[in-house]
Amino acid sequence: AKAKTLARDYANWDETVEFLRSNDRQWADENINPVIKTFELAAVWILDTEGRIRYHTGRSGASYRLPPGREIASAIRKAPAHTLHFFVPSSEGPVEVWGASIVPSKDTARKGPFYGVLLMGVCWDRPMLSQLETMLGAKAILHDPVAARQADAVIPTNSEIHLLRDL
Repeated sequence: AKAKTLARDYANWDETVEFLRSNDRQWADENINPVIKTFELAAVWILDTEGRIRYHTGRSGASYRLPPGREIASAIRKAPAHTLHFFVPSSEGPVEVWGASIVPSKDTARKGPFYGVLLMGVCWDRPMLSQLETMLGAKAILHDPVAARQADAVIPTNSEIHLLRDL
């Protein structure tokens, strides 16, 4: 949920709007890039209203497969006050992505106009699963969804709980 809050906060900022107007990479490197480490994010993307990626930063060496940018921009154009939420595959594991329309600071209701979309992703990797295990006091494992559905038919009775949810 921190990525959801961060996406909404950073997208509702005059400076983010100005970045889309100026394409000032130095500003993005100084203001957007640090959130990766500070908030333990996997990646951040800034898209313009046409869905073109204007800025991207992420963990070193990781690769991500976003849906087409025009589809993301179209979804936010239809409901600019809503928060986008989806998962994408990455070289490090599934990435939960939260997105919000980029609007000036005074437009907290996100009535528009909007200037683009800001996306922030959290990777469901081993460190994330370790945090879940600590909170739950239980083992957390992500399985391939196809294999998990096949295995679900033959769940052993050794006190395991299998929770399946399409991502």
